[in-house]
Amino acid sequence: MSTTPSTSERSRIPYTVVGGKGGDRNLRAQRPIGCLVLHRGGSYQRSSLFTHLNECGIEEIVSVENSRPRYDVEELSDRFPATRFLLLHSEMTPGEQINIGMNECFARYVYVIWNDVQIMPIPERIRARLERERELCFAPAIRNERGEAVPNIVAPAFYRGLLRIVPQLPGPEQTRTLFPFDYIGLYNRDIFLQLQGFDRTLSNPYWQKLDFGFRAFMWGESIYCLPSLRAQHLSQLAPDDTTPDESYRRFYLKNLAVLYHGDHARLPGRRFFSFLVRTKGGLLSSYKLFHEIRRWIRKNRYRFRQNARSVTDLWEFERP
Repeated sequence: MSTTPSTSERSRIPYTVVGGKGGDRNLRAQRPIGCLVLHRGGSYQRSSLFTHLNECGIEEIVSVENSRPRYDVEELSDRFPATRFLLLHSEMTPGEQINIGMNECFARYVYVIWNDVQIMPIPERIRARLERERELCFAPAIRNERGEAVPNIVAPAFYRGLLRIVPQLPGPEQTRTLFPFDYIGLYNRDIFLQLQGFDRTLSNPYWQKLDFGFRAFMWGESIYCLPSLRAQHLSQLAPDDTTPDESYRRFYLKNLAVLYHGDHARLPGRRFFSFLVRTKGGLLSSYKLFHEIRRWIRKNRYRFRQNARSVTDLWEFERP
């Protein structure tokens, strides 16, 4: 077993890498698909999980351990020598855990799952498709712990000027989805990193996922749900917290308040007062946040291809 201290350039939070065979990133040609495992809830049979992933043809496994003590890492590292364990030194949002894991993975495509989710083997036609296409993410059709289909396709809509997220059941064909439900999906690692991953400053996972999805589509990328890619939750999934909190305020400025004109995006100063009224924050804190996000948009202004309203208006919304 090997232990390597490290620090994520994106988070500046230290963590420790345990186990795994070394290698450089040129090995990615031999490791087309990896798996990034996040952990939550009770104690599951981790050895069974890793064995199942190997049987599904996963060439690389990276397990992101939360900050709670894990006493089986050394044993599992010896039993699964090609698996690496990232031991976090503090609590992180799921999105930030994924960011760190993506930086540690060698594979070109990374299947992000939770320890209480079981994936089905990836069909060969999807593996072949990954070689031909460069989409940001393919999300699976998901069933709950009772085997029932989950409405894991999410579509954006504006109703009376307010954003609404409409859940849908997967159909027989691939369908666009705004973000990967429960973060679960097969991500193109390079495109994910170019997109800057999930925003670690959004502590609420719901707004973190929404921010990732809108940014992806506004920057010209796509996310699809593939019915032939399947996964199942093994435990009951808690609902998202959709409270319009501080994370919502950041999400609003980075996405809903953005204007797109010609070949670039901008956040004009006149948007400040509507932001202040809509999000009900303090004057000073709102002013500081507004100018922070305005600088970020200006820095990335030429990466935008459309704004949030255009994403929603052009959405191929399939009504049940």
